[in-house]
Amino acid sequence: MPFINSGDMNINYIENGTQGGLGAIIFVHGNWATSSWWEPVLASPLTKPWRGIAYDVRGRGRTTGPDSDYSIPSLAADLGSFIDALGIAAPHLVGHSLGSAIVMQFALDHPAKVRSLTVAAPAWVDGMPNPPGTVERQRKLKDDGAAFYEAMSWLCPTMPMGRFWIRLLIEGHEQRWEAARANVDALANWGPGKRLGDIPVPSS
Repeated sequence: MPFINSGDMNINYIENGTQGGLGAIIFVHGNWATSSWWEPVLASPLTKPWRGIAYDVRGRGRTTGPDSDYSIPSLAADLGSFIDALGIAAPHLVGHSLGSAIVMQFALDHPAKVRSLTVAAPAWVDGMPNPPGTVERQRKLKDDGAAFYEAMSWLCPTMPMGRFWIRLLIEGHEQRWEAARANVDALANWGPGKRLGDIPVPSS
């Protein structure tokens, strides 16, 4: 797994596929996750013609660096620094959950630097509901590995049990509490709404 210095971070990333082929695709994972979630996608023959890249978002996985405010604009700026460090002109962007907000925000901020945009399980675009007790539930996930395992298994009921799934759970649970705590407010305060319709790139 290579690392690259980007802004104030040393970013861990994985990649597969063809250098100089059909272009680069950058995959951005969700909360309580790491770049490892994208390993099956990067290994797929469908991805081979592209340069497929997935990285560990700030506060997660093996990426190192200081805590930020973990707002969506800040995490999107991290993505921009990563893209610049790799020397990629205009990648395709794919984001899952929290990662969907990151790539959508980046596309809003820098539409000319995005070739296409794909989101899966997208974040709320008018602000995530933040009822009382949300932070406390995140704290329990961090403090109680069994509760975390149960919650993730409920969210991913079709995920095959095995060494890969256990590794994903271990890596995800190791994310910094500061990142988990700040994620609640980050998604609650992020509300691009109809502005997303102004992004001038193919999207799905």
